[in-house]
Amino acid sequence: MPRKSLANERREQLLNAFERCIVKYGLEATSLEQVADEAGMTRSIIRHYIGNRDDLVGALVERRLRESAQLLEAKYTGLSPTDSVQLTLDTMFAAAPSIDERDRVILEIIFTTKGHYPRAKAMLRQAFEDLVRSFATELRHVYPQATYKRCMQVSYAIICMSEMNEAFMWLGMPQRYNAHAREIAESLLKTLGRPD
Repeated sequence: MPRKSLANERREQLLNAFERCIVKYGLEATSLEQVADEAGMTRSIIRHYIGNRDDLVGALVERRLRESAQLLEAKYTGLSPTDSVQLTLDTMFAAAPSIDERDRVILEIIFTTKGHYPRAKAMLRQAFEDLVRSFATELRHVYPQATYKRCMQVSYAIICMSEMNEAFMWLGMPQRYNAHAREIAESLLKTLGRPD
């Protein structure tokens, strides 16, 4: 009987160790040796199962995006377009952060160093474009009299506003600012016309 491949298990162990190292040392200060030590493996194992440093960052971004997509799919499955838009606003402008602090640290580090990792940058850009298009499509279903271009503009504006708003909420800004951002998002939706 052939032995089961350990590739997926090893990749997950290495990515988990990489995340722990990023939280401890920061992305730029994390070395492949530290990741290997954290995983209880050798550096050559990283190269064998994932590749070089750029490949490691890319694999981590890819995993994060895949996990996010799975969570969103489970959350939105079966919702009407109107309920989907409402859930999106509720999630974007929630009173409490939508992710825990450890995940936030990892995402912030990845976003701030995207210029050093072209593959990761391309994946993040594509994920953001997909998010904007998906939200715009939902808006178009709810506001059929609005043009798709206008739905794209509103989608982009709301998503950008929610991202910056969440970053400020992490700084400890008063909740009233979150409420203001949500009100502005809803006023942008009104520019699309009356919901169907």
